[in-house]
Amino acid sequence: MIVDAYINSYEELYTLERIAQIIPSNLNAWSPYGFTLERNGVLVESRLDPGFKLPLPRTNPRQKLVSPALEAAYDRLPKQSQLLLLEDWYAPSNYTAIAHCHRASITSHP
Repeated sequence: MIVDAYINSYEELYTLERIAQIIPSNLNAWSPYGFTLERNGVLVESRLDPGFKLPLPRTNPRQKLVSPALEAAYDRLPKQSQLLLLEDWYAPSNYTAIAHCHRASITSHP
């Protein structure tokens, strides 16, 4: 019991890149939906101006960008790069992801 408390050989640090590697190939698309930050959760929002209001806490990339030039550079990045930046800025301890697959991609098992 003491050894398990200090040396857990089954623990693995997941990142967005690692999650992308282990997503099954029959899923057509996936995206992070939420980050857990210590004791609180936030929705993942990579856009600078989301254009909608939610009464829930979410990531805010604008807080991390200190000039209009940085905002413009961030806005030109592909979504995957924006998400990787959010991951670096917020250092989540857990992830919630949404995945999608086409019905034709689902195989049935007896």
